[in-house]
Amino acid sequence: MHFSIRFLTEYVYDASVTDNLNALRVRPATTSTQRCDEFTVRIDPEARVGRHSDYFGTEVLEFGIVRPHTRMSIDVRARVVTAEPVEPPDVAWPAVGTEAYAEAAGEYLLPALQEPDDPALDELCAATRRETPLATLRAL
Repeated sequence: MHFSIRFLTEYVYDASVTDNLNALRVRPATTSTQRCDEFTVRIDPEARVGRHSDYFGTEVLEFGIVRPHTRMSIDVRARVVTAEPVEPPDVAWPAVGTEAYAEAAGEYLLPALQEPDDPALDELCAATRRETPLATLRAL
């Protein structure tokens, strides 16, 4: 599918504002099922925009407006193309313990710092566990 996206934010201040610092995470991600073909950002009053990627690979747009202003607008437009996701692999439970899985998604296996006991969750996990992770997910 093809999408044309517009995100418009407008601010109106009661008094003049200076040193207005901002960080935007508004660019659609490019993934295995989505592609961002076009992306523009217009800021009024004009500002120089810096770009970097955060820990998760999201593009962060940072800008500051030092001139006094009483209004600010951020107008973002994008064209995105999506595709149907491929069927996830239906592998056995031991695949979750492999080095390849740890490299791709291992942080999801890390325990929380304080993970309270939850008998209801334990019961749900035991009742829905199937022969593969994918079958378990579908059962849930």
